[in-house]
Amino acid sequence: IVYYVILHSGLCFLLLVATYPLAVFGGRIPLREFSAASLPAQAVAFSSRSSLASLPPAVEEAEKRLRLPPAINSFLLPFGFATFRITAPVPMIVGAYFIAYFYGITLEPTQLLTMVVTSVLASFTVPGVPGGGVIAALPVLGAVGLPAEGIGILLAVDTVPDIFRTTANVTANISAG
Repeated sequence: IVYYVILHSGLCFLLLVATYPLAVFGGRIPLREFSAASLPAQAVAFSSRSSLASLPPAVEEAEKRLRLPPAINSFLLPFGFATFRITAPVPMIVGAYFIAYFYGITLEPTQLLTMVVTSVLASFTVPGVPGGGVIAALPVLGAVGLPAEGIGILLAVDTVPDIFRTTANVTANISAG
């Protein structure tokens, strides 16, 4: 279980770090400016584990510090926060691997491909609430024949990974704006 928490949190942290170059190079925003604009929404994400709760400070900072156009602030940021979760496949795939290992099930290459495809498709259905990423993993488990009961174990230890997952999602949405 400790390995699951460390791997899951670490992958989400790497995705979080990867969003900064996207904003700096893709959006031509200075690193310091992007960091300062992201911090209030990141603080809400880190403490609440809810990307939707992080939307108001993200919109406010994007308007005030990043000077994003109203079309982005009023439509694209809320749309992104509601639907785009860059980290969504992480709990689905890592969780499915953990459950397979826990139950002593060997996954075949076709099952691995099915997990990837299903997790990407299911990523658009993840609710922006604490633990939403793990709950949305149920279709992935079903697609590869893994026991759904394993979700209970993942939910029990999801607090720390969810902190990193939500913070990375929020930062990715701000950088995409």
